[in-house]
Amino acid sequence: MEDYTRQRIQLHLRNEEVQARILENIHRSRADATVTIGRAAQLSGFSESKLRDLESQHMLNPMRSKENKGTRESKGQRQYPLEELDKLAVIQELLESRFALSDIPKDIGEIWDEILPEGRQLLEPVPAISEDPVGMLSIDRRLAREKSLLFWRYYAAQALRMSLMLISEFLPGCAIGLILPLACDPVEVGVRTTEDLSRLGESLVGWLDTSGTVHTLLTHNPSFQYETDYCVYPLGIMRQERLLEKPIYHTLIVLDRPDKRSRRLSLDEAYVQTIRRVLAPLYEEVEFMRRCFGPGWHDHREVAADLGKVGYYQDSILEGLADMVVRMGGTFANGRHRWKFSVILLPDNSVGKVPLQERTLVVRAHSKESPYIVGESRFIPQKSRTSVGIRAYQSGRILYRPHISLRERTRAFIDVEGEIQSNVAVPIGGEHGDPLAVLYVVSDNVEAFSLVDRQLLRIVGRFIENAITTYDVRLRTTDDLKSLIHTPDVVDTLFNEFRCENDFMRDVEALVSDAHAWEEDIKEEEFANEEPGRSDVVSFIAIDMDNQIKLARKYGDHTIRLLDRAIGLRIQELIAPLTTRASQCYLYHMYADRFYLILRGYSREKACAKAEQFKVNLARSIAVHQHVAADSALVISEVSAHLAVTSYSRTKLSEFLQEYSSAAEVSAMISQTLDAVLKLGIGEGGNVVMAWNPDAENGIGGYSRWSQLEENETK
Repeated sequence: MEDYTRQRIQLHLRNEEVQARILENIHRSRADATVTIGRAAQLSGFSESKLRDLESQHMLNPMRSKENKGTRESKGQRQYPLEELDKLAVIQELLESRFALSDIPKDIGEIWDEILPEGRQLLEPVPAISEDPVGMLSIDRRLAREKSLLFWRYYAAQALRMSLMLISEFLPGCAIGLILPLACDPVEVGVRTTEDLSRLGESLVGWLDTSGTVHTLLTHNPSFQYETDYCVYPLGIMRQERLLEKPIYHTLIVLDRPDKRSRRLSLDEAYVQTIRRVLAPLYEEVEFMRRCFGPGWHDHREVAADLGKVGYYQDSILEGLADMVVRMGGTFANGRHRWKFSVILLPDNSVGKVPLQERTLVVRAHSKESPYIVGESRFIPQKSRTSVGIRAYQSGRILYRPHISLRERTRAFIDVEGEIQSNVAVPIGGEHGDPLAVLYVVSDNVEAFSLVDRQLLRIVGRFIENAITTYDVRLRTTDDLKSLIHTPDVVDTLFNEFRCENDFMRDVEALVSDAHAWEEDIKEEEFANEEPGRSDVVSFIAIDMDNQIKLARKYGDHTIRLLDRAIGLRIQELIAPLTTRASQCYLYHMYADRFYLILRGYSREKACAKAEQFKVNLARSIAVHQHVAADSALVISEVSAHLAVTSYSRTKLSEFLQEYSSAAEVSAMISQTLDAVLKLGIGEGGNVVMAWNPDAENGIGGYSRWSQLEENETK
């Protein structure tokens, strides 16, 4: 083995966290002085076949317990002494850390002994807990155990869900079940109806109910309370629920009786082949299915990794999916994988949001044989124009090279990936916008990715998309938690500059309750040249933008929210020049495009005049900056508003307080009146001020269009 790889292993094993994990595994293994291969597999997490494989490659050297007990000859039952279990713990750590088995030297036990810090060579014995339930394990061991099951719990649930959803394409809105017998063949035990299902024994079940919810469970006795309500079919190519091929696969489909459905099921070959390949690993990893979904203690692990910030973090789910891609590609007769390695690339968001054409892709997960490094290997658009990964990400299409041309085999390309013959890049999550990631797979063989293979890779791409988006959602729900404590009422910070509806209702209640004290709040000298009794009135202006629904359909909801904020800022800027006492004028953002103002000491006539000025100033083009980093803004010219004005004297408010049960009731009445008057403005065609007209003979409640000219003529 190369010295470089050996140095990497030594560097890895010197890490204190790594040493702690290995020592934990060693502690667990030392519970028995020597153990059988079955117990060694249980302690280490390896399968028995994997332990035999390690032995055949001279990585392990167990003892034999029968004919040559105490010797290392190749007869008798395998027994693993302490030093072999210690070595197994080190091998497990290296494999989980993405070292290839071929990288690990056969003297890895000696390397570990040299690196183990002085004073930790002799480990204190720990009590044997070989038969204790999971619930008796220590917290750290529980965490380690759950991490080892994380991928399979995720994959099994996603594989069943995606398979059920593929079938539901032909039976939308119907309940559908999949039963995966883990111990026998349904044909051999004679399963033809739901009454025969109990013969299957241990089975993994996926169930899609009519709400779209998917359930995953393991049962030792698959059955239904009302067996005649369901029918069962082998998973296979079928037309109108008539099988067109001999059953060759264990999986069973369970459906409601045909008379309870609007149609019968038909399945094309492409769907059947894809489902079979997605479900195949579940049959091959029965022990993991038992540990994930069988009886006993099950811990919940919620992954929320910020893949853009954690750098070299190796995500168990994404790494497992990368390995699964290679596994699904199948093998040749000699056991060699058809596909060499796979890589999951995500855009580098550490530099902020940049245009699609400038986004660098970073390796965030890869299969075991990949030459790339997580968090370090990058594909830069300016330097990697020939990369199918970059081109697939920017085009939103699968890019497939069945024969890689000599022009694409640059020296740098060959030095990293070797003499590969074909490759494929699959955009992930690009159906409704920019892609989230790219799945890149290579092969040493030409034409290695058929149409069926690409269909399968699209399905796996959905698994990857689900993991990434789930992480993002979980991160968003825990973002800036301190604001929830300090400002619990503020959810959308876009309108932080304005008072809100809660403030409006509270301030109006205070005005109603303290009407007798108004004159004390307003200095007499402020009104020396104003009309008598002005301090004895309060006016309200409501502002609502015209044609908001039309604008939202044209520009989108996000742009309209930014427009509403820009309008609020414009109103705020107009308050000072349009009012002589800005300190007595308060602006409130109620919701969407609606704003209210309270003007203390302004009569109806003065408030209407101010409203008219607001209307004129709002009926102009307005620039909306759609992104903080944008150099230009969207100019929207179709902006206008309809306004409503109401006014109340101190005496009138006191009468309301006598008429209604509380100040809160009066406040609600004032707000609802403003809403009603605004609706009258919509009926007038918008771009109008509606106010109380004491001389009006028609109109609801005397509210009508206010005219500056008519007001002057009246005076």
